[in-house]
Amino acid sequence: MSNTNTAAAQGHFCLCGCNQVITTKATYKPGHDAAHVSYLLQGLINQEADHGRESVTPELIKGQASALPSEALQAKYLRAADRLFNKPAKAPKATKQADPLLVVEGLEILRWKDRQDVKVGRWYYPAKDAVTTEGEQVTLRNTKRDGSGEWVVVA
Repeated sequence: MSNTNTAAAQGHFCLCGCNQVITTKATYKPGHDAAHVSYLLQGLINQEADHGRESVTPELIKGQASALPSEALQAKYLRAADRLFNKPAKAPKATKQADPLLVVEGLEILRWKDRQDVKVGRWYYPAKDAVTTEGEQVTLRNTKRDGSGEWVVVA
């Protein structure tokens, strides 16, 4: 006789489908009730992807809910399915022109990223590759070596 059969004789299997043995009166291992609900919801999502939204009927959802062992778990599943399939349609996001991060010598800088320092004379100054609001690529450097000065465009 295998260990699984011996354990099964002493208890029962978790209802979520994980095939773990439970030796108490519980129907699920801790946390497996939520996993079972998630598994059923994933089945609904797959059903919708394969056969369209019309194939996921309220009768199908209620039928799966009635197979769950407790009223609380049934209610949890029904709420989750309702949230999943009765979402209002999302409105398209309005495109907004981003505010410039910085204005340097009349150029509005939209974004930048750090780059290797720029050498001026014998000193190195912090530098950034930047994109203006018009889409132009420029290189900026700081007027102070510690980066606390103003940013200027490198010619």
